[in-house]
Amino acid sequence: MASRASTSKIMDHVIIEEVDSTTLNPEELATFIPADPIQVDDLPPRKPMVKSQEEEEELIKQLINGEVTFSEYNERMGNTGDIEQEEETEGVVEEKHAGEVFIQEFMSCRRDAFRGQISGTREGRIYKRRRCNLPPALQGLMGEANLCYARGDNELAKKVCLEIIRQVPLAAEPFHTLAQIYENTDPEKCMQFMLIAAYLDPSDVQHWMRLSELSVEMGDMRQAANCLTRAIKHDPRNLELRIKRIELLEKMGEEKFVLQCYFTMIPYIPAEQGEYLLTVAKKVAEKFHQENNGQKALEAMRKAYEKIPNLFTTADLNLLLELYIMAGNYQKVVEILCQHTDARVTMSRGKVTSCSIPEELVIDFRTKLAISLIHIPGNPFIDTVISNILVCVNFETDGDCVLEIAEALMSENLFDKALKLLTPLVKSQNFSYAEVWLRHGDCHRATENYDEAINSYRIVVNLAPTHLDARLTLSALLKLKSRPHEALKALEQDLESDLVDPKLLYERCFMLRETGNLELFVDLSYILFSRHCIKFRTRDEVEVAVCVLQLPQKINSIKDLRQVRLENMDDADGPEFTKSTEEPLLEEEWNLFTDVIRTAYETSRFDVMHKIAIAALTSKRFQPYIRNIEFITLISSLATRDHLLGYFLVKEFLVKHLQIARVWNLFNLMSNISDVSRFSRFLHRLLIRHGHDLDQSTHVMRANYWLASGTYKYALNDYMSLYTKTKEPFYAFLVAVTFLQIGSQKFGLRTTNLKQGIAFLEEYMKTREVEASHEVWYNMGRYYQQLGMHHLSVEFYKKVLAYSNAFIEKYPEIVDLKRVAAYNLHLIYKESKNYDMARYYLYNYIVV
Repeated sequence: MASRASTSKIMDHVIIEEVDSTTLNPEELATFIPADPIQVDDLPPRKPMVKSQEEEEELIKQLINGEVTFSEYNERMGNTGDIEQEEETEGVVEEKHAGEVFIQEFMSCRRDAFRGQISGTREGRIYKRRRCNLPPALQGLMGEANLCYARGDNELAKKVCLEIIRQVPLAAEPFHTLAQIYENTDPEKCMQFMLIAAYLDPSDVQHWMRLSELSVEMGDMRQAANCLTRAIKHDPRNLELRIKRIELLEKMGEEKFVLQCYFTMIPYIPAEQGEYLLTVAKKVAEKFHQENNGQKALEAMRKAYEKIPNLFTTADLNLLLELYIMAGNYQKVVEILCQHTDARVTMSRGKVTSCSIPEELVIDFRTKLAISLIHIPGNPFIDTVISNILVCVNFETDGDCVLEIAEALMSENLFDKALKLLTPLVKSQNFSYAEVWLRHGDCHRATENYDEAINSYRIVVNLAPTHLDARLTLSALLKLKSRPHEALKALEQDLESDLVDPKLLYERCFMLRETGNLELFVDLSYILFSRHCIKFRTRDEVEVAVCVLQLPQKINSIKDLRQVRLENMDDADGPEFTKSTEEPLLEEEWNLFTDVIRTAYETSRFDVMHKIAIAALTSKRFQPYIRNIEFITLISSLATRDHLLGYFLVKEFLVKHLQIARVWNLFNLMSNISDVSRFSRFLHRLLIRHGHDLDQSTHVMRANYWLASGTYKYALNDYMSLYTKTKEPFYAFLVAVTFLQIGSQKFGLRTTNLKQGIAFLEEYMKTREVEASHEVWYNMGRYYQQLGMHHLSVEFYKKVLAYSNAFIEKYPEIVDLKRVAAYNLHLIYKESKNYDMARYYLYNYIVV
């Protein structure tokens, strides 16, 4: 101790020893406690945390006086029972324990007011040692308390201890005595005082061990393991403590923490117990390797190898080398192999300068040496490695090792060199399987030898028909070689017997679209969508899919229908798809869906378009595009004249978009193929609720529906109301048409209605613009023709034939009414037996 740089200070009965950490060996340094401050910001204390020695002393006094409970005391000290900090150093993570009554890192929340710092650091941490001794007067008083306890005068001993605690709250001795006093009368309080004493004097390993034994007796295994962890911190080389903790954790079923404890124990197992050290290291490495934690697995084996390299067998070395390769430390692999075998590899500045591989080297070592040499950058002896493999390795028995070396060459983009190993391997009897042929094809593809690559991939597909990547790559290469039909055949799957891969089916649909096989493209795409869409069995299910808005309610309603019919819930007649993660992306499949809809529409397969659109309404995958699907379903309903489904869809669109003219146009189109009375009633309700938000066209539309449905009085009421407000000639014409319909009925005031109709018709003729004379004369002629007044209608029709203007000449296909007027004239003359005139108008005005 004389050589150490140390000083001592006495401050408020607390002896603080400052030590330079650079003068300590690892064993001595391990007895110190890291003084990293607790990050109290992440804790949710109900009351302010203790931050100074004075506050801690006051809190202990309140605990002794009963002013705070032990749980509140723990909370104020930041001791919640969470032992995550302990796992950072010893690997034990324990959950919060409601009955846990001790403190974590009792001294860690104190500040420099009652802690000393050393000037040296190690690994970025500051180490401190703390001792709290009683002054001489109180030491005598502590002796009196112990004598009182020995005589059986527990009350006096208790009072003396409490007085000592009042004066020096951070001394451990009175808490030890109080724990002995309560040992037989109050075990819980005894445990509390023992824990406080332990945290005030944490270096007492025997005390922690005693606490662990008492915790086991009380059935608190978790607290017992924690106490052993505290003891191990101050005596890390005590293997007995570590084994006891492992036994406790095994009884608790904490396999994960047992593994961590074994891992932290490895550095402390001496080389004299080499067999046990190697057993533990291999056990830990295998467990971590299974958990894909190669770093810790390597660390376990590395620590054992550094102590007992001579005890490592071939299998042990093989495991160590495998872990080094996984970590990418190829130079270390070469170094170890050169130490334990006759292989000789010289390296200078990270580069290989010479290489000699003996013929008698075991196959596992030869494989790992070859892989490591391949991965070392700038190695000029790659050809030497390959030649050694070709000469010394039996491809019929050790082909798997050859494949590993070839894959290492491929990972370094040495495809031409990998072919030197793969070509004889695919010709072997025992290793000519799909995986080898796949690597063979990959190398040829990388070297742009596409014909050989196609042959290799064909063999892969024959050996493993379900290999997705091989099929896709083969199809892509055939397409690249301008062989589209073969590329399409490479993507074929048996939809009846095989499990169907959705990615492969998607690619096939895409290829069918490119090759122009549109009918099969639409059919197979529908099969692809069926994996997440419902296949309808009855018309009732179709109506439910359209009429029910929310997807969960749709599916449940369809299941209810099937349950009522005593049918199976799931569809058994469709193909079964693989549960693969290699599915087309949502955006890709949506683009395919829109292509299918467009293709079905362009090829006039409206029924298929309608079926696919309605099925998509039940797709959970397509829910982000549900509004688009609803619109597509509406268009398909128009194309298939499915007015029942179309009415519901267009009604929902109209309610949500009252001000959009395109929606009103769709509504009008749907009404032309459906029951107009239903539409008129809906419009009537809509006008009642939203009349103030709708323009005159809505009222005209409702009047049109009344007129078309034969309820002329309602139509006349709407038309008259509009005409009275606007005085527009168009409404006058509609009033005239309504009077014509009323006057054409068998019963009623026929003459009066017809006269009124003619009056409004003349009003229409007077108020209509001169530029529209063509239209006015045709409507007048048609009106009088309907009344049977042919002499007047002929006159107006002839005016239509004689009239023309620039607008009519510019847009004859849209506004020219001459052919219609000529056809009506032909009918009039034909009815009057004047066939010459009828023929005249047909030949001169109507061209077929």
